[in-house]
Amino acid sequence: MPKRNLDYYMKYAMVLALPCVLYACSEMPAEKESRKKMPHLYMPQTEIPGLPGICNFAGEGGNELFPFRTTTVNWSMNASTDAFTVVAIPDAGKDSIAFDMARTYRPVVTTLLQRWAATSGKGIVLDLRSSKATTDGAQYNVNAGGMNIPVVLLWDKASAWRANAYKELLASVPDMQLVNDPNPAKYKALHCFE
Repeated sequence: MPKRNLDYYMKYAMVLALPCVLYACSEMPAEKESRKKMPHLYMPQTEIPGLPGICNFAGEGGNELFPFRTTTVNWSMNASTDAFTVVAIPDAGKDSIAFDMARTYRPVVTTLLQRWAATSGKGIVLDLRSSKATTDGAQYNVNAGGMNIPVVLLWDKASAWRANAYKELLASVPDMQLVNDPNPAKYKALHCFE
C-alpha cells in the first residue's frame, strides 16, 4: 500500500472545510420569531380602592377580568353600621378562580387589605348564596397593620358544602382569626346603597 503524504490529506481537509467556511461567512438567518405571549390571566378588578394606579388589570378592549360581582352595602355589626364590600360568588364554577386568586395573593393580602381599609373599606362579605331565603354565616377578623378588618362568609343550604372549603381557605390566610358568633340570624338582611 502506497504511503500518502500530507498534501494528499490536506486536499480532502480543504474540500470538507470549504463548505463550512462558506456557510459561516454567509449572511445570517433572519431575526428569530417573537415568543408567544401568555393569555391574560384573571386579576383583581380595577376599582379596588387603595391599590396604586399601576395595578390596572383590565384586559384588551377595557373588559374586566375580575369574574365576581361586587357591590357596596350597609352592614350592621356590633351596634354600628358600616360600608362593606360584598363579593358575590353564587356559582360553584367560579370557586377554582377564587381559590387560585387567594393562593396567588396570599403573601400580600395583609398589605392589600391595609391599603384598602385605609381609603374607604370597613369590611368584606363573601356571599356564596344562590338564594337569600335562609342564611348561615361565619365572621373572621384580619389584623392588617393594626387595623381589624371584618370578613364575613355567608352561605345558604345549597352552598353549605362550598362553605367548608372557603372556611379552610380563610383559616389559611395570615393574621386571620375566626370570631365565634353563635347568632347567624344577623346575617340575613343586606341594605344596598341607593
